[in-house]
Amino acid sequence: MELLTQKEMFDAVSAKFPDLLTKPVHRLMRLTSPLHTMQLQEKTDLFKSALQDMLAEISNGKNAMEVAYDTERSRLWSFGLQPMWEVSSDKQQSKLLGTESLVALHSSSWAVGLILDVLDHLFNTDVEVYLQFKFLEIRAAATALEVHPTFPSISVNLRPSEWMMTEVQREVLEATRRAPGRLTFELTEYTQDDHFVRLFGEEGSLARRLTSTLLPVLRRLREEGVTLVADDMLPHGVYRFGCENAYRDGRRLGDCHATECGLMLSDEWADVFHGVKIGLEWVMHAMAITKSSGADYAAVPLYARNVKDNPTYVAAVTGGRVPEEEADRMLALQSLQEAAAASLRDTLGELKKRPLSLLPVLEGTVPPGAAASWGLEGNAKEQGGMFFEARFPPAWFYGRIPEAPLAQAPANSPCKRRLPTR
Repeated sequence: MELLTQKEMFDAVSAKFPDLLTKPVHRLMRLTSPLHTMQLQEKTDLFKSALQDMLAEISNGKNAMEVAYDTERSRLWSFGLQPMWEVSSDKQQSKLLGTESLVALHSSSWAVGLILDVLDHLFNTDVEVYLQFKFLEIRAAATALEVHPTFPSISVNLRPSEWMMTEVQREVLEATRRAPGRLTFELTEYTQDDHFVRLFGEEGSLARRLTSTLLPVLRRLREEGVTLVADDMLPHGVYRFGCENAYRDGRRLGDCHATECGLMLSDEWADVFHGVKIGLEWVMHAMAITKSSGADYAAVPLYARNVKDNPTYVAAVTGGRVPEEEADRMLALQSLQEAAAASLRDTLGELKKRPLSLLPVLEGTVPPGAAASWGLEGNAKEQGGMFFEARFPPAWFYGRIPEAPLAQAPANSPCKRRLPTR
């Protein structure tokens, strides 16, 4: 089987799932109330129920890939793969260069942020269950790569605290042996879990603690064959704070963001990574991507709701106050965009000098014209691409796409007559 190009896959999926930019392609679970109104414990119970059901299926003989990427189960979540495409002005020629394993909610939107508190809660209070979740993700990815030998790669996120756990290290090495060179592991930025101080201490800067404690672990794992990527890089020279919550809590980017760009590209760290990923905010601001960038951008809540370019957000990440005048607010956004653009151009130039074996990943959809103007044509990956936040089972990238359930089928689709209602 041959993998579809970006345009081929978008045409095939959107023909059956016309709302794929804003609605998951997974069978919706009937909830007693919307996720955003649920208490943490209720969401946690639903999350654990889905996990235990999946583990039970595997115990009964199904393989991890078949279970984890199932889009038709009535459960809170599954795993799905978000594509990373070759940056190309011609989407018909844009090849699949990799994917990232992410949680896919069986709810009415792609807003996985609605259960991030569940993952944090489990990691902090029930690490055994959390690791069951994480190991299922790793094993599903390894199985998918074994079943599909022409699939390029699947990457899995791990927090700094996870990397320090011996059972996680063993799982990473075992999975790497199953799919050498094709299973990638990302170091994420998260340092706010309850394990972090125990594992990394409190003395000295974050950069110093990570360098003395985590870097030797990653270097050893790389020497044993593990493919490593620095995830969600952001430059502290542009972003003083990572988000509004960090600003309110006084947590500067360099003090809490493990994958700050300067550290990841320092001489000490750069040789441990095979590749790097440029954070979504950085891409959006550097390329001045807003809901005005095109109809597809305007359809996606992230852009339509000005999540990353509203005055409060801009003031928070730059450490300023929200201007009162509209003209000053526009000027503040423009200043952030210009600083982000200058920093990104410098960083892309620096990456060309680094011994990286993987193309850099832009964690966003590159707008029309940017590939040429930024010199990215064939020289980078865009995560999501025409699909934005959508994520899929591995077989879909080969064109093995099922008919859409009734609620998502096109108005003139014959599958509406064949498939039962939910």
